[in-house]
Amino acid sequence: MKLFDFKRKDRADAPPEDTTPNIKYFFKSLWRKLTKLISINLLAILQFVPVFAAIAVYFWSDTTPMITNTAYPLLQGIADFDSVTPADTLLFLTTSIQSNELYISTTTIIIIGILVLLFALTFGLWNVGLTYLMREMVNGNPVFIFSDMKHAIKRNFKQGLLFGLLDFALIVILMVDFSYLGGLPSGFYADFMYVAIIAISLIYLIMRFYLYLMLITFDMNIKKLLKNALIFVVLGIKRNLLAIVWIIVMLFIDVLIFVMLPPLGIIFPILYLPTFPLFTTTYAAYPVIKKYMIDPVPQEDTDEV
Repeated sequence: MKLFDFKRKDRADAPPEDTTPNIKYFFKSLWRKLTKLISINLLAILQFVPVFAAIAVYFWSDTTPMITNTAYPLLQGIADFDSVTPADTLLFLTTSIQSNELYISTTTIIIIGILVLLFALTFGLWNVGLTYLMREMVNGNPVFIFSDMKHAIKRNFKQGLLFGLLDFALIVILMVDFSYLGGLPSGFYADFMYVAIIAISLIYLIMRFYLYLMLITFDMNIKKLLKNALIFVVLGIKRNLLAIVWIIVMLFIDVLIFVMLPPLGIIFPILYLPTFPLFTTTYAAYPVIKKYMIDPVPQEDTDEV
């Protein structure tokens, strides 16, 4: 009777799924991999433990009392005279109110420095492992979180460590420049440099979409990685901008949730930062790399892993 024949000739085959890396398939892929992405994100948060620890050490440091009112020295001198009125005493007590300022000891500075150094040393390795997982998920391959991360980090350990330090240093420099130039008085030079640092930061942000992807996919030196990433900023401009827009939307949604429901707004990022933005940038960048660097080369000559 062929009751269990699932390949009957009169049964129409399901049409092949359209896996073109467009916006429609992005949201479909994101939904399918939602649970896996959340699992990876809970692991990815561990990379920020040194940062959280450094912040805790800073704010839990010893405090020292500080006089905040500039009139205190004058009134203290008046209080030393014998002919002090009750009004003088009241003013003296009012201005002598103290506030506790953080006291940064040498030990505290050393501990914070060690924690920041630990974060910097592991920065590139975390990015290598997470980018490898995102690339495999974008390609539709099965992902085994711990073993795949271990494989990617082990294979790219030296370059991931060196480039991670360079990447971390560049991000810190751009942040310091942005903060410094933003605090300068308005003027032609200050405004020009402020716009310039914003443009440079945006370009490097987009370059980072491609840097770690190329690092784990090809055998290239750091100079070529930076050069190719800069070229891909232009070649993949449409996908790059769409990725940035979607990341901004995700952050806006989180801010909105935080304003309406603060506890939920604090917990929500734990579920999707930094993995969801990384999946977005990988989805946007990998097709561009595949088009210009993988497809033109015969399969047997590629170094993809």
